[in-house]
Amino acid sequence: MKSVNLAVLNARLEQGGPYAKATFAGAVFMAVFLIGYLATSHPPYDAYGYPFGRDFVVFWFVAKTAVAGQLGYVYDFLAQQQVLHHLFGAIPQINWGYPPFALLPLLPLGRMPYFAALLIWTVCGLGLYLGAAAVTAERGRLWFLATAPAVAITLVTGQNGFFTAALMIGTLYLADKRPVAAGLILGLLSCKPQLGFLFPVALALSGRWRCFFSAAATVAALAAVSWGVSGPALWADYFREGLPFQYGVMTEGSGLLMPMVPTAFMHARALGASATAAWAVQAPFSLLAA
Repeated sequence: MKSVNLAVLNARLEQGGPYAKATFAGAVFMAVFLIGYLATSHPPYDAYGYPFGRDFVVFWFVAKTAVAGQLGYVYDFLAQQQVLHHLFGAIPQINWGYPPFALLPLLPLGRMPYFAALLIWTVCGLGLYLGAAAVTAERGRLWFLATAPAVAITLVTGQNGFFTAALMIGTLYLADKRPVAAGLILGLLSCKPQLGFLFPVALALSGRWRCFFSAAATVAALAAVSWGVSGPALWADYFREGLPFQYGVMTEGSGLLMPMVPTAFMHARALGASATAAWAVQAPFSLLAA
């Protein structure tokens, strides 16, 4: 009986198109993963004692401190950890490494309690991601994108992957149709600059100059608005504390960080290479990507 049922299921998946099997596998993974996560949790904390949406903690915290006018906490890792430990107990060792203008869209969340802000963050992010995917993909592929394992991981970790994925989808979809709008969207992706590092190279080499200059203008406008809202001190903290600390995390960080960063550099470090040797391993991959 089981073999018959599996045969019927396989036949139906075959009829569902090229993404049907992957969608089914993704849906099963998501269900098992989320049920397991909740079953081992102690709401509103997970099995490790971290609050739900663990990585979102730092997004909410910097927004809250900015709203309160305490901008000195934004790039002060040790001060952040002390306050967050007082608020939540055990917390992941995460830091805010984004440029100052990345604070701007987060400010409304800083006026909300943590779990209300997390709900808004998750719903808006998932909605933008699925909305962007729906515009650019046929129905079968949309279900595949909706059940991808990364969706389950992002739901649990509270990271910003939904937003950045939506911005990249929008940029690529509109690059030739509406290059100015695509550039504006790409400029917003500079809130997480490491994801857009090669976009300007691709735009320049392919002669998409309207998109290129629109993106550059958007970044400049974001920086100017941020400077006007927070003043120069926050930018000084970013270059003096934020960037060096982030560099140190990548070159000296260990533990769970290492398997979370899928680069040749981090793989080399995980195998015991020094930072200098790891950069040498990374160099040809970066050149190939460019």
